[in-house]
Amino acid sequence: MAMLIPAYTMRFGQSFGWGGMMIFNPNELPATFKNLCGPGVDGEITETGNRTRTLLYCTEYENPSYTITSSGKGIVIFAQKRIVIGGILDVTGKGAAGGIAPTGSPGNGNPGENGRLLSSGGDGGPAYQKTGGAGGVASDSVLWYDHFLFSALWDMVKDDYLAGPGGGSGATYNTQHPGGDGGDGGGYIVLFAPHIIVTGTLTVNGVDGEDTPTSGGASDDGGGGGGGSGGVIWLVGRTIDTSTGTMNKAGGAGGVSERPDCNGLPGAEGAELKILV
Repeated sequence: MAMLIPAYTMRFGQSFGWGGMMIFNPNELPATFKNLCGPGVDGEITETGNRTRTLLYCTEYENPSYTITSSGKGIVIFAQKRIVIGGILDVTGKGAAGGIAPTGSPGNGNPGENGRLLSSGGDGGPAYQKTGGAGGVASDSVLWYDHFLFSALWDMVKDDYLAGPGGGSGATYNTQHPGGDGGDGGGYIVLFAPHIIVTGTLTVNGVDGEDTPTSGGASDDGGGGGGGSGGVIWLVGRTIDTSTGTMNKAGGAGGVSERPDCNGLPGAEGAELKILV
């Protein structure tokens, strides 16, 4: 399982300096940058790159007060001068998918989708003679610093490497007493600029596992869904000021069953990482 670092700051000297840092593939950068980009209203960013992330290139990016979500699994902003976030960037539940509970006849829970660099989503709750689905896990065993110190952040972004794993579904007892679905993992937010200021909120939370329903007031023996893992907040710059900002990276809560021993488990907390160069 990958090493989880909830909040960590690294500093690099000239050998890993700004001018020579291979964070983004220069062949994929646009010929010209937008002079200034930023939202004018609340909404979803739909400018996407080659994969499922949302990608913006700007000379400067400013979001004074707006709430912005993503059409993909993450938000990535690359600015030549500075990024200022006074509003909200929110990719809650944009990561790996939670497991879907079986319907109809009794069945074991289904696992959540795996992530890559985070720990796991929560396991789904059991039902009578049935097991809950396993939470998604990290498929790589590398340590954070071993991996990104000499690797391109761009490669991690374009492959959705930073998405949080999903929670496992609860087991189904019968048609009247199904299990709950697992919560989706949190997405990722990557900000890359010489100067970054966050006075607003960056959110990469996992989603809560689904509670099990009741039928006719009867006790439900289905298992609750596991919570999705939190995602990743990754900031890279010469100066980074988040002293008055809020970073949310919580794992989702486990879903509740009528039977406490059938509750789903919570997802793990995500990670916040700052690289000063």
